[in-house]
Amino acid sequence: MDLVLLVDSSGSICNDEIVNTCENWELVKEFLGRVIGELLVSENNTHVALVRFASETDLIFGLNRFEILMKFLIHVVWVLVENTQ
Repeated sequence: MDLVLLVDSSGSICNDEIVNTCENWELVKEFLGRVIGELLVSENNTHVALVRFASETDLIFGLNRFEILMKFLIHVVWVLVENTQ
């Protein structure tokens, strides 16, 4: 299975001028980590890509970039652990 996640990173998700909106971005990252964590991601199984969009789009990692995906997951887990302490 190939899964492409499209993530809104516009000002409605995180805007430094509006108090507490960046908490939304942390929730988005937590959600993405949980979704990806439930999949069997590997070269021969599920492939995951992440595209961030606002006024423009950015490919964060493509379907064949497992090392970047793993770094993303490690970061999300670190954030989750830090927020539960």
